[in-house]
Amino acid sequence: MKIVRTLILGLPLGAAACSAAPPVDEPAGPSDESTGTVEQPVDKACFDQCVAGCACDPFDRLCQRSCSRMCFVQCSFLCLPFCGGVACGGSDGCGGTCTNNCLPDLAPSLTGTLQLVGFNAKRGVYTIRIRNLGPVAASNVKILVQTNLAAGLLSLTPSNGFACYLPSGFFPRLGLECVGGSVPANSEAVIQLTTSLSVSGANVLSVIADPDNTIQELFEGGDNQANMTLFVP
Repeated sequence: MKIVRTLILGLPLGAAACSAAPPVDEPAGPSDESTGTVEQPVDKACFDQCVAGCACDPFDRLCQRSCSRMCFVQCSFLCLPFCGGVACGGSDGCGGTCTNNCLPDLAPSLTGTLQLVGFNAKRGVYTIRIRNLGPVAASNVKILVQTNLAAGLLSLTPSNGFACYLPSGFFPRLGLECVGGSVPANSEAVIQLTTSLSVSGANVLSVIADPDNTIQELFEGGDNQANMTLFVP
């Protein structure tokens, strides 16, 4: 934007002249710092009245510049978008769409039963549900499954693209990592798991979604873990 500076010798600027228009080096429309691409129309009568109300000294350029900007916002048809507390996909009040809450929310749940097989063999049969309570899908999800007591893996049936393996460092406890899965918005992925339980007492199976905290979620609280206890006689 080309700025033209005019110097009038011998003729001091009057207060009326200053109130009738913005400073000569301050554009009446959006400045180069504006992120808008369309110039906003300004109500000239409103602008003139607003500037006059500032009562700036004719030689106070800072006051005139601040006043000009303030009056431009007040007297233009400038829409300021607002997305505070607005759900994902909601209107920002200016014809746009809010995306600030467009995140997944992983919340696993767990159910299980104890099965007695043969004379002394005991099994834990579990259904793991990785729920996504958020409005957008979660991809490349990692799940960590572990027991507090010794246990063995008998069967495993993942879904939704999860690939599971036995990491080192857990034996004789059972440790299981499932990676690469995807969970659609407001849906779930299901993993069926059967373990052998050889120790009497409270056998706890824990499931943690996103254990490395690599996925940004709506709620980064305590809903990423679920526990299930089976009491083995």
